[in-house]
Amino acid sequence: MDILDDVNDCKWIYQALMDCKLLIVKLQGFMTEEDQGELKTWLSALKHLDTLRKGRWIDLQQKIETII
Repeated sequence: MDILDDVNDCKWIYQALMDCKLLIVKLQGFMTEEDQGELKTWLSALKHLDTLRKGRWIDLQQKIETII
């Protein structure tokens, strides 16, 4: 999260944050509202930064919605 203070236009940071958060949610067995908000924010940033992989981000959004 600290890296976002310096660099906020790098898709790799958002992708890593999402991967880590999804692993944490899977280990916990539940997702909090804060987790949902963070994932939606990061996913929105990924859609904006990486428009060529729009289908991938839509699939990931659907996956997240099934977890919720």
